[in-house]
Amino acid sequence: MASRIPDEILHEILSPALKVPEEAFSATSIQSPFSRDESSSAFLLVSKSWLRVATPLLYNVVIIRSKAQAQVLAIVFRANPDLGRFVRKLRVEGGYAISMHKILQTSKNITDLFITVNITSADNTCGLCRGLPSIDPARVIIDCSPAYYPYKGCNKLVDVLKECIQKWKNLTVVQVSHASGGPLDVISRALRNVKSLDTLVISDKPYHELFQEREIPKYISIIAANRSLQHIQLNVQPRGDVTRSNFYKELQKDVRLEALFNLPPPTMVSATTPFIYPASLAADPSSEDLIWSRVLYYVLCRSHLPDSWSFSYDFDYSESDDDCGPLASLLVSKKFARLGIPHLYESAHLETTLKMKQFTERLMHQPSLGPLVRHLSIRKCYGNQDVISLVSHTPSLVSLRTDLSITWKMFNNLCQTTGSSLRDIRVSVAKPTAPTAPMSPGIFSLLPQIHYLAWDCKTVFKTGPKSISAGTLAALVDLSVEAFDPSFLTVLLRMELPSLRSVTFGAESTGGDLFLQKYGKKLLQLTVSARQMDPDTFRFCPSLTTLGISCYPKNIPSPDSLKLSETHACLTKIVFKRPRYPAVMPTEESKMMLMFRDVDRRRFPALREIQHHNCCWPTTDRATTKSFWASWAEMLLERDIRLIDKQGVGWRSRLKFTKKVVKKR
Repeated sequence: MASRIPDEILHEILSPALKVPEEAFSATSIQSPFSRDESSSAFLLVSKSWLRVATPLLYNVVIIRSKAQAQVLAIVFRANPDLGRFVRKLRVEGGYAISMHKILQTSKNITDLFITVNITSADNTCGLCRGLPSIDPARVIIDCSPAYYPYKGCNKLVDVLKECIQKWKNLTVVQVSHASGGPLDVISRALRNVKSLDTLVISDKPYHELFQEREIPKYISIIAANRSLQHIQLNVQPRGDVTRSNFYKELQKDVRLEALFNLPPPTMVSATTPFIYPASLAADPSSEDLIWSRVLYYVLCRSHLPDSWSFSYDFDYSESDDDCGPLASLLVSKKFARLGIPHLYESAHLETTLKMKQFTERLMHQPSLGPLVRHLSIRKCYGNQDVISLVSHTPSLVSLRTDLSITWKMFNNLCQTTGSSLRDIRVSVAKPTAPTAPMSPGIFSLLPQIHYLAWDCKTVFKTGPKSISAGTLAALVDLSVEAFDPSFLTVLLRMELPSLRSVTFGAESTGGDLFLQKYGKKLLQLTVSARQMDPDTFRFCPSLTTLGISCYPKNIPSPDSLKLSETHACLTKIVFKRPRYPAVMPTEESKMMLMFRDVDRRRFPALREIQHHNCCWPTTDRATTKSFWASWAEMLLERDIRLIDKQGVGWRSRLKFTKKVVKKR
């Protein structure tokens, strides 16, 4: 390079990229915050100057999560002991055998140490026990679990930790995870005699287990007896009024403990506010309404609210609730009510029969609200007649999704009432109990704008050549079929469906070959059942980019279903869906293994991802060795294919350490 960046500037550039957040380093959560992190060591490979500047930054905070990492780091420190002096913070999430001895022996400048006593019986703590006396940290974070198992290695580590705590002269801050009993009782007795101890930090869970205690935990009383202790802090500040808890009342009985905790008083809302409403906005009512309407849209619109939130149309709020919900914004003023009500009624999500009836009554008494409803979701309710009554008051309805089963007559009324505006519909139509004549498919002509149709109905249709117009459902893009009579697919074959791009069949579906032969060339996304899965599927759908396979433990696709005689150039992703089954059964595991093993990249040159909805990645070194998901992912990565879970998170290859075997001549 003609001009070289000064090391000082390069240091400032690389520091944020290589920095480990303090919250993550000291976290004592069940799942490590580093379980899915990517290594930042790639920055050292950019150039020699980056290597020189970034090396101290990289080793400043060291996180060890596997035995292989510990072995490699020990070898590096043995070859270059100077690297050990860069280590200031060390987080060790296991025992990792003798390698830890060399690491701790070389890292004399450690100031912050994270150590866990939640170690399995298979993990060896001999290296930790030998190496801990060689350091003198200023802060120690001890991860203790309520489910502590007193294995031999754990007991030895706790005993060594107790001895070291009493000898460490620089120790001023100790952080422990809140747990009753176990190693905390042993460690607390050692901390009682540490003269340099200034602060005790308690890692409490977000739901504040500590404040649910009926009495002061034993370990707190023991450590508080240390006269040099000045502060007891919580890493998560309690919400609400802590003065009502039994724990707080017990604190008041001990003057020293109350002074050590120094809990903040309940926050008081100031009566005055420095905000001044802009005069120019108040002078322009139209702009004012436009701005506040947009604000209320993000507060009230269903698409921006969490899935767990549902409407409460009775406006029944308790004064003790910290968060009374988005509806409270409508009570601010008449202006907010006028501007917010259209957004509130735009999307209605009803999850109880009572709310559905209340909502229907509201629309009946205020007819002006009905045209505001555009999206309607009804789940876990009873009374299909109430659904039709509700829909009859929503002439502008665009989307309707319900798990209620309605009769054919109700479905017919629904299409005639709102069919002209519907673009999205998911509904289950019950098959008549008594034998009836085949129904006319002309009802689909009442849905001219439908883009998404989820069909769950075994009604028999007339299939004559003139039973339906070829231009019916011309706007249909996405078709989902759960339960159906073969005559339904025959009716679809009478149509052209020019916009169709995605089709989803249920996990128990059969047939559909003729349908795929006609429309397969248009499809970009297709989901079929294991019974429908066949190598011919790829021949029918040459433009397919995403293939979904729905299966059950007793209905698993054949390992040969992905063996092709011809190349499929467009497929980039395969998704395995298993509804209502949380785990992979042993019989399915063996078949999936064969299927993944036989995936031929020469037949699928564009394939990059295989997704399985039940995939669960291991988060510890021990779990990784037992996980078939990890072994499958490693096998697929050799062919440049990522195995991902339901959230789209892929597996990252872990560091492996293998000793070279030297053959004697």
